Amino acid sequence: MKVLYVSPAGASGPMMALFARCGYEVTCVAKPSEALDMIDAGYFSAVLIAEEIEDSDALDFISKVHRKQPELLVFQLSVWRSDLAETMELLETIEKGTDTPHQ
Repeated sequence: MKVLYVSPAGASGPMMALFARCGYEVTCVAKPSEALDMIDAGYFSAVLIAEEIEDSDALDFISKVHRKQPELLVFQLSVWRSDLAETMELLETIEKGTDTPHQ
C-alpha cells in the first residue's frame, strides 16, 4: 500500500518505524503544499497528516485533497490515533479486493 505522510519532522520518528514494520511504501513530505504536488504526480492509497500540523492547516489541506481526488482517504493522526493500525490493515485488505467494508 502506498501512503503519503505529511510531517514537518520528515521521515523520522515512531510513525515511520510503524510504517516500516507494516511493510507500507511511504512517501514523506514536510508541507501540505508538497503533498498536493505528490498527489497530482502519483497514486496513493491513503494520506496521513502528522499531529504537528495545525488543525486549521490540516482541514484546509483535507478539503484541497478532496477537491482533487474525492475518493482518496485522508487521516489526521491527532484525531485518529488508537485505531490507525487496524484501519490501515482494513484498507490494505480492501485495496487487494479480498474484502468489502461492512456497514
